[in-house]
Amino acid sequence: MRQAIGTAKSILESMLECKVSGFRAPYTRINGDVIATLAELGFAYDSSETRAIGPDWRLESYLVEGGDTFLAELALPEFKDSRGKRMTSYLWPMLEGRRRPEEYLDVIRQTAPTAPGGLFILAFHPWHIAADEKGRPFSPEELQRNCRDLGAVLAGLRSIPATKLVTLQGYLNLVENA
Repeated sequence: MRQAIGTAKSILESMLECKVSGFRAPYTRINGDVIATLAELGFAYDSSETRAIGPDWRLESYLVEGGDTFLAELALPEFKDSRGKRMTSYLWPMLEGRRRPEEYLDVIRQTAPTAPGGLFILAFHPWHIAADEKGRPFSPEELQRNCRDLGAVLAGLRSIPATKLVTLQGYLNLVENA
């Protein structure tokens, strides 16, 4: 595992000409051994955990343990939609036509005033814009819908007071300098 993660990090740093500081485990499955490996390899944070927004968590970073070392965790939010169904901040359900942009924006509008300085992560894999979870390519109409919906989310975010678009590392920098 250490070799695979280290090699992937080196390849990305070489290709992107920048330091890779974050990690998200496949299928967001993480454990202490992975956390310890990430810390050993110089990662600054993990973003694999999903956590429910509520009184015990207001979208702030926290530490996760891996052996005798700790790493910052930037968790993906989980919440209830307007019908009371579980929803996370992954955008792929929207990109498969099963959610609307407004569903994500509504929860951000409701959460932003109660979580100042918090991080609401919106996540997706770029291929989700062009193919479904089984790898089936989307039609031109579906591609157009996905681009429109993603644009609607981004435009909507800009209209929400006290909301700022940042990278995960950018957020950590803001927190460390606060």
